[in-house]
Amino acid sequence: MTNTPITISNRPQIHPVVFAILFAVLCTLVLPLQIAHAHQPFFEDEDTTQTNSIYIQDPTISTALYSTIDSLTDIDYFIFDGTEGSDILLSITIPKIDGQLEFAPTVAII
Repeated sequence: MTNTPITISNRPQIHPVVFAILFAVLCTLVLPLQIAHAHQPFFEDEDTTQTNSIYIQDPTISTALYSTIDSLTDIDYFIFDGTEGSDILLSITIPKIDGQLEFAPTVAII
């Protein structure tokens, strides 16, 4: 049995698709990835008031506020520091509950 040296011309070749997949996996593991910020959840543990409001530390990070409105006079208060010219995006999501189909709360920014 003779030993044949491996040269460039007779070495095993890797399929281009396999190479592309391995290269992509290597890039995702080695290259630094940008940090993704999911929304920051806040839960209303006790009813908020003007003097006991929820402070939103960074309004540029998506914030999900979970609270309940128990009566027509129930008002929830949230505070954040903004800068002039900043865009503030607000939305309200209301669960579909039988008997509450006409429920439509109001949002005010003061």
